[in-house]
Amino acid sequence: MFRAGLRVQKGRSHDAACDLEQVIQTTPSNHWPWFVSTPLLVQTGETAKYRAQCTEMLRRFSDTTDPDIAERVAKTCLLLPSTLDPEDSILAANLADNSVALSKKGELAPYRRMGKGLAEYRRGRFASASETIDLLQMELSEPANAGSYDDCRACACFISAMAHHQLKETNRARAALNLGREIVRTKLVSADGKYLTPAWWSVLMTQILMSEAAKTGGGETSAP
Repeated sequence: MFRAGLRVQKGRSHDAACDLEQVIQTTPSNHWPWFVSTPLLVQTGETAKYRAQCTEMLRRFSDTTDPDIAERVAKTCLLLPSTLDPEDSILAANLADNSVALSKKGELAPYRRMGKGLAEYRRGRFASASETIDLLQMELSEPANAGSYDDCRACACFISAMAHHQLKETNRARAALNLGREIVRTKLVSADGKYLTPAWWSVLMTQILMSEAAKTGGGETSAP
C-alpha cells in the first residue's frame, strides 16, 4: 500500500495499480485496497477492469452495515457514468442511500452526503441531487468546518455543476464548476502536479469528476 502511494506521486500509476492488485489478491476481504485502486484504473484508462472490479466490490460489500464502507464502495462504483450494468448501478445507489441512513443522528458525515448526491445525479434525479449537494455545501461553509473536507467540497461543486446544468441553471452550474476548480488548484494539487494531501485517491476522484463536469457543459474545459 505504501509503495503504491509513492508510485502514484511519481506518476507511475500503472505500477501503483499493479501493487494494489496484489494486495487485493492477498486480502480480498479488506475493502480499502479495492477502494483506492478504482480511481487509478479510471486514470489509466482501464475501463473494463474498473467495471469488473466494481462488480466484484458490490458482490462482496453490498450488504455491509458499516456506513463508511457503504459510502466508499458506492462512490467509487458511481465514479463513471453508464459503466455498470443497471442492476449494479442500483446496488451502488442503494449503498449510497444506506451510508447516510446508517449515520448517527446529528453526524455531519460529508463524504456520505456527497456520495448520496452523486447517486441521485446518476439516477437522473437532478433536482434532488442539487438539493442534497447544496445543503452539504452550506454546512461545509460554516466556520466550524473552514479548511476541512477540501476534497469533499470540490467533488460537491462538480456534482452541483452537473446537476444545475441538467436543470438548465447555467450560471449556477458555471459558478459551481469554477469554485471546484479553485479548490483543486489551491488546496489539492500544486503547480507541479504534486498532491497537497496524502489522500491521493481522493484527489484522483475529484479530478475525474472535474473532467466530467467540464465536459457536461458547466464551463470551459481548460485544466485548473
